[in-house]
Amino acid sequence: MKIKICGITNIDDALIAGKLGADFLGVILDDNVKRHGTKDLINEIKSYNLTAVPVYTSMPESIDDDIVQLHFPHSYKNIIDVKSTGARVISVINMENEDYDKKYLEYRDAGSDFILFEDRSGIIKRLPELSKYEKIGIAGKISPENVYIASSIKPELIDASSGLESYVGKKSPEKLKKFFEALV
Repeated sequence: MKIKICGITNIDDALIAGKLGADFLGVILDDNVKRHGTKDLINEIKSYNLTAVPVYTSMPESIDDDIVQLHFPHSYKNIIDVKSTGARVISVINMENEDYDKKYLEYRDAGSDFILFEDRSGIIKRLPELSKYEKIGIAGKISPENVYIASSIKPELIDASSGLESYVGKKSPEKLKKFFEALV
């Protein structure tokens, strides 16, 4: 199981999450999102030999990363285009707005490396619906208090963000520590 801490906005949070065991550090590249970062932050994270994941809310013009997250309704062709650059792909399915059965099959068939089911109101209540899918990730209000429930379905990826914050855009070192302790 891989762990992605998303909504990283500063190098201090990235370093703490990396030290505690995060496999991926998500940096949202959209100035309209409160917890966004920059390409410079991504490069700084990489300079510490940590894996930064640029999170795109629309199709990027170019890709020069090892792994990217497509956090918008995208197509089979979008995934193929990204994979043609050599990058791995995390495809996000918004369970609140999309026909997720259809999207899961499309993203799987296109070769997404991780298919992340997200419910921003809380993914925990949706876990029974997800048991039929293989090799998935989950996101949505995952916190130190419920990560053990999230991990019980053995997803390939757990993506946490807001449940680990002191305030929007700032991770709580205490919550991060409790989160990783609860995974053991």
